Amino acid sequence: MKTQAVVLGAVLGFIVAVAPSCGGSKCDGCVTVTGTCIPKASSSAAATCGTNGNLCVDCTKSLQVCDTTTFACKSTGGTGGGTTTGGGSATGGGSATGGGSATGGGSATGGGSATGGGAGISCDVPTQNCPAGAGQCEYTDTMGNAQCFLDDCDAVKQNCPSGKKCALGQMTDGGLGRTCVPNGTVALGATCGASNTDDCQAGGACLTATGGRTCYKYCYADADCGANGLCAIVANVPGLTEKPSFCQSVSRCDVLTQNCASGQGCVPTSAGGICATAGTVAAGGTCATTGNDCVAGDLCLITSATATSGTCGKICNLDGGAPNCGSMNCTPLNGAGFGACQ
Repeated sequence: MKTQAVVLGAVLGFIVAVAPSCGGSKCDGCVTVTGTCIPKASSSAAATCGTNGNLCVDCTKSLQVCDTTTFACKSTGGTGGGTTTGGGSATGGGSATGGGSATGGGSATGGGSATGGGAGISCDVPTQNCPAGAGQCEYTDTMGNAQCFLDDCDAVKQNCPSGKKCALGQMTDGGLGRTCVPNGTVALGATCGASNTDDCQAGGACLTATGGRTCYKYCYADADCGANGLCAIVANVPGLTEKPSFCQSVSRCDVLTQNCASGQGCVPTSAGGICATAGTVAAGGTCATTGNDCVAGDLCLITSATATSGTCGKICNLDGGAPNCGSMNCTPLNGAGFGACQ
């Protein structure tokens, strides 16, 4: 039988929410793409806008931007460049789907977006192999597909001027993407999101995870995350085709000795053993291939790459030491360095 190693995304789960922007329409104002409510100064709710239920209109839900003069949502034009179908629009340059847009200036092969300059070019995020001038490689889904996006700056390299950081926001062409904004003060790993803003220091972004909001570090590859981190989070940002990736802190472990904390199992991944919440299905039971159903020390063994379920089997030491299979055979797994009892 063959086995499919549990991938990190399946073990840890993808965090797909970003710092929540203000939604609704109780404030006389609107919200920027960075999640900041901007009310009219004359609004009676101005002092509490974004809190206590006093919420602004969220322009990003309609792929528009917040006009800080009229305090209303708007596109960046009518029918020409900078329009909803032209360069620099909600579907244009550097924006959710276009660089210069699908039909406007910059065109479907023009500069700056998911379908613009560099856009439409498939690439590999960890190696950042986009052609010169085509921007950075970012995921377009949580399945590993990626394209080149030409935005204002690089969120991993942080190549903005002093006092600024590269983060998601309204770009110079009016679209949504990575752009230079004022730097924040909250350190990586700390609680963030005061007043519904991305207040993280350069290199980080405020993401909503289980239980609250935390500054996570932008990354392209595991090497960007240090010894105890993996580039394993793909964030889904409303209004954007590109999905930036972030570091996930992990506890490394030994698959054979299962040296994780109580309630966790050491799960084999392409990056080595990682501690994750152990499942409850014992050896011989049915397991899903997309999760971590098996008890600590077991793997979900499958018979084909297209299978959606498998059978939990005990991990074993190929040299006959612990853990062993007793009267069963320890069958080697493809390049894993250990086996499974069968």
